[in-house]
Amino acid sequence: MGTIEGKALRSIGPDLGLVQELTERAGAVETLAASPTNNVTTAVAPVGHGIALIDHEATSAAPDRARGFAIFTELEPFGRYVNAHRTDWTTAWLSHDPDNLGGTSAPIGRLVAVIDDHHPTAEPGWGEHRAVLQIATTPQWRHWLSGHKKWFDQDAFSEHLREGLSEILSPDAATILEVAENLTVTENQTLQSVVRGGGDLKISHTAEQTARSGSGKTETEIPEVFTLSIAPFAGAEPVEIQARLKYKNRGGTLVLGYTLVRPLERLRDAVDRLEAAVRDQLHGELTDRIYRGSPIDVEERRQALPTVEITTVPEA
Repeated sequence: MGTIEGKALRSIGPDLGLVQELTERAGAVETLAASPTNNVTTAVAPVGHGIALIDHEATSAAPDRARGFAIFTELEPFGRYVNAHRTDWTTAWLSHDPDNLGGTSAPIGRLVAVIDDHHPTAEPGWGEHRAVLQIATTPQWRHWLSGHKKWFDQDAFSEHLREGLSEILSPDAATILEVAENLTVTENQTLQSVVRGGGDLKISHTAEQTARSGSGKTETEIPEVFTLSIAPFAGAEPVEIQARLKYKNRGGTLVLGYTLVRPLERLRDAVDRLEAAVRDQLHGELTDRIYRGSPIDVEERRQALPTVEITTVPEA
């Protein structure tokens, strides 16, 4: 004698009628279970007996499979992790917002390795074990971007330069700082009156600004552009970007600033370099499974899984 959920099963013995009934019910169960529709699998139980889904993994010594998200901020540890866990069907996906200059600490993109992705010729994967590299700009990049196309008074501009001295490549940082601290702009204004043939009087006004930098008899050449060398992402190689120096006399007050030359293009170049660095970091055939785009979302994968519909077999 056995039990189902604690209920005793009586011995069949010679009761052939009961044997026939159980056989018919078993046939009904087999027919229903073998006919899934709309991605729904039907499970059948006799009246009075339920089906319980038991999580055996919770009491096991180890989980059934690896899953979870490992988050990284630099490529080198990301690569080591993926190389340690990769399988024959691991994939990597690189995506970024091409119009985002990275002015905040929020990521402008990400690199996702799906360790247990779908196999192209064998079984599909769960896609629940992933390594994610958040692609965010460095504080140095954000510092120089914060002054892009802005005007500063002389003291504020000098302080802005001091905070980014290590990124100034050429002319050398000392020269740029000296120019900023000692720059003077004088303005000569000219009024000219002209009497036209009809007797009308026209007055023209011209203003000419002259800039010089230096103290005493020593003058420093004022550069039109200066070059920066900035690592846009943590652990990435620096990129060179030019900045056009600008200055003017605004109502008797000197204001200075700079304009970065095509910063968005430089950032896109940095993403391309990152993709090349990823290929150098990852091993084996995985380098052929690096894509531009985003992997299938975990929730979308779960929604695609078959569901279980539990019903009962009515009494005869």
